Amino acid sequence: MTPAKSPPDPRLAPELTLAALNEALRRAVRPVPSERAWVEVLLDRLPPAWRATVAADVLRLGRTTPEGRHVLPQAEWQARIRLLRAQAEATLLLRDALVLADLGPSPAELAQAPHLEPWLVMEVGGRGPVLLGWLKTPSPLRPDQLGPVLILGLGPREAWARTLHGWVRLSRRKRSVDRKPDGDPAALALARVLGKAETAAALAQQRRRIEQMVADLRVSLEERDKT
Repeated sequence: MTPAKSPPDPRLAPELTLAALNEALRRAVRPVPSERAWVEVLLDRLPPAWRATVAADVLRLGRTTPEGRHVLPQAEWQARIRLLRAQAEATLLLRDALVLADLGPSPAELAQAPHLEPWLVMEVGGRGPVLLGWLKTPSPLRPDQLGPVLILGLGPREAWARTLHGWVRLSRRKRSVDRKPDGDPAALALARVLGKAETAAALAQQRRRIEQMVADLRVSLEERDKT
């Protein structure tokens, strides 16, 4: 019998969606009746990670009224929320990949995944742990190298890895790079190959960072019903 999978980690807020964040952004602004081209931004309804950015916009491009209301030109607010949505989408993409890594692949998903042998994990600047490997069965229609690509998790006995966009099957792990990988030479020159313990530590640190990024977004849901 296949063991039941654990529910998603609540610290990753699996209920958090881009639609909910869009609604929170909508509730964080209201029109200025006397100035149709301006809006009032309710900073306390924004996630903490966004408040300082929007407050800086108010300082540079808008104003704070004598009553303490923060106002921005409508066009500037629209430009800012496009960037905020893009940041939220990137965070939720990381979150979703991490949730899937916790659950693990199905046998069918793993059977269809690219198979790497050899492979290794590296630290490249501040990008977090990245996977670099070579396809066990290369094809003339695609490169034989996969990565460097961010990984969110390694399976039991290092049988698989979860990247941002899919699953990878793994076989023999390498301890060093003995062939020149494709990629940015300047970045790869600073890369450091990680051992098993270092990989586990890097993945744990990355998880804590993503959990904090999600927590910063989650506040907007908690504030959404304020009047």
